[in-house]
Amino acid sequence: MQFKEHLAAYIAGHREELALSHARYWIQAVEYQGRRLIMVYQKTNSLPFQNTTQRMEEQFFLNAAGKAIRWLKELTANNLIPEVKTFFDNVGDAEFIRNMREHDDEYSLGGGRNREKEMAELKEEGRTTLHMGQGVTMFRDGQILIGGRINVQKTTEAAATLAGYLVNKEHKELDKKWNWLGESRRKGLKYLYPPDKLLDGNNIDN
Repeated sequence: MQFKEHLAAYIAGHREELALSHARYWIQAVEYQGRRLIMVYQKTNSLPFQNTTQRMEEQFFLNAAGKAIRWLKELTANNLIPEVKTFFDNVGDAEFIRNMREHDDEYSLGGGRNREKEMAELKEEGRTTLHMGQGVTMFRDGQILIGGRINVQKTTEAAATLAGYLVNKEHKELDKKWNWLGESRRKGLKYLYPPDKLLDGNNIDN
């Protein structure tokens, strides 16, 4: 059997396992990057925008969100669990905004493939209705709103809740996979298990 056939057979037999692993990683990345972004804004929100790292951190946050969305759709195609639905409800148009910002060289010059959703209305009773472009980030009641529509704090909280669910699920799946080794020997395989917090191996035994 050729390499490509081996690879195709492996993917077919491990599709859900691969989707779970990637979804868990990228949802942790959303939580991690969301917290970074919040800290950046806490330190720099009174400084001129072009002199800060806000825009860069926002793009990383949107990139992680886009990856998480794609893998979560693969993982939950037939079963949209509540934790995933809550995350989807909060992350909203992250892929669209990410794409527009990624291709800002086209959109800024009047091009781009999808301009219908470029502007969003931000309505609240008793307040002036704002028309927000995807390139604008604003504060409202202490909340960071990317493009006037993605609440960074709420999305990060939803990601943290979902990350806990996915880490626990992956641990259970790995326990089943390595059950034949016995519990005492499985304890020596903790390096195979996803940590509770991305990039923080100190939490691996918690």
